[in-house]
Amino acid sequence: METTQAPTSADNSKPPKIREQIINGVRYVYQDHPFWDKNKKQARHKRVYIGHYDKDGKFVDSKKLALSSQNDTNKNNFAKTCKFVGATILLNTISKAIGLYDDLKTCYPLIFDKILSLAYYLVMKNTNQFHGFNKWEKFHVNPFGKPLFSQKISELLSDISEDQKINFFKLQIQRRLAEEYLVYDTTSIFSYSEMIKKVKYSHNKEGDNLPQINLALIIGEKSLIPVYYKLLSENINDLTTIKNFIIDTKFLEMPYFHFFMDRGFYSAENINNLASNEYKFIIGVKNNISIVSNFIDNYAVGIDCFDNLLDNYDVYSHSKMIYLPFKTNDKSEIESNYKKFRSYLHIYYDPQLAYTAKISFQKKVKQAIKNFYDNKASSKELILINKYCIKINHSNNLFKLKINNEIVDSESKKFGFFSLISNYIKDSKEALSIYRNKDIIDKSFANLKGRFNLRRPQVHSDENYEGALFIQFIALVITFHIHNKMKINNLYSNYSLEELLGEIDSIQRFEYEKDTYRYSEITKKQIEIFNYFDININEIINN
Repeated sequence: METTQAPTSADNSKPPKIREQIINGVRYVYQDHPFWDKNKKQARHKRVYIGHYDKDGKFVDSKKLALSSQNDTNKNNFAKTCKFVGATILLNTISKAIGLYDDLKTCYPLIFDKILSLAYYLVMKNTNQFHGFNKWEKFHVNPFGKPLFSQKISELLSDISEDQKINFFKLQIQRRLAEEYLVYDTTSIFSYSEMIKKVKYSHNKEGDNLPQINLALIIGEKSLIPVYYKLLSENINDLTTIKNFIIDTKFLEMPYFHFFMDRGFYSAENINNLASNEYKFIIGVKNNISIVSNFIDNYAVGIDCFDNLLDNYDVYSHSKMIYLPFKTNDKSEIESNYKKFRSYLHIYYDPQLAYTAKISFQKKVKQAIKNFYDNKASSKELILINKYCIKINHSNNLFKLKINNEIVDSESKKFGFFSLISNYIKDSKEALSIYRNKDIIDKSFANLKGRFNLRRPQVHSDENYEGALFIQFIALVITFHIHNKMKINNLYSNYSLEELLGEIDSIQRFEYEKDTYRYSEITKKQIEIFNYFDININEIINN
């Protein structure tokens, strides 16, 4: 009789399955270790028997029984439970180290252990569905330690109140503000639940046109840990969300928040809102903005000189102090209620990017011309032709295309350039370093967001969806911490995130009477993994 699903592959990185077998009427329990037989070239299985159930239904630990017989003692040899504990030790330690455990307990004292248990399940099973929790809980140590049936989970989701959620965000924000800058960003989560009011059909940043729910996020610039999210009631519009978000930052008691934003956020209105509220910011700027375009025209020639090289980034830079206008609420001004504030424009030139962009541009225009002559030009290609080509009348009312070198040369001058504006960072190298950290955050979040398959949340009400999203958020916070540690210690060269969790999850805990425990052997590889997370696993299991 099997208690878990059969393995789909001979993957030793995953924890062994716990299975049962009836032999001569006795229920034996064994670990199923799949492996690849090189000689027979097929998947095989190795059984390691760990105990059996006696006639009263109590589990008898084989190793404990053997040791007891050797020592000739009369100790109680019956284990009440036998569960995997390795990954739980890691997740518990992380939750306490980054304040998740304490902050959840403070804000949700009656249900925090259930929230953590469901979040652990999402992390370890790489899912966003809760329906398999009870099967997982049966074989894994977790903070709650009991089954949660669908009705109880539904009640739990509705008990995650909005006011306590805000209090939790405040606590997490204060922890991160003591150590690092916080970054603002927006993202989309796809949903196929038509009953959720916030679902809109719109284009996300990747250009997909799918039903989606939009989020505003605050993420630690160094730790990559999210500390806040907010469901946006309308489609993401990067040019109009800043004003409302500034209100949120004050409500969340964030006086020292820094905005690091990509160029989609650049607008006179957003700059005005940030400056008038005295927020510090770094923001990307498009090359066609007049202040940037004029700067490139003046400094493009000679920017790639020795003194301008940022050798750590393989780019050249030039900076200039500028004054940008912002609108004030000072009604006493007669002619204008605009003032100017000091900022810094940082222009960067990447020769490799310039070369790649130039080749790509020329190929695109050449292909458009070819398709034009073959009567296959798309609407986008016709736009390119109208912009960069001159039509010359030819015989029989046909056109011959000639490149407009003046426009092409003017456009090509901007290849390889990108720009940042900051109202507090004077040094171009520092500004670029911070901005590229934001890019790392964007890419990391995009990768890890997919881990939880957030495209199909299986709930059908606003209240339960927001509760489920909060638990997914807790799981994401834990995952980001693991992800960051793996990157710092170069663990991705040996493990995927799932493989790392699987490697340590095979550690078992046997529970006996009077809350006494015995743990299975800890391998050298498992000890090394825990060490990367600053965890002394032997010290934990021996206490």
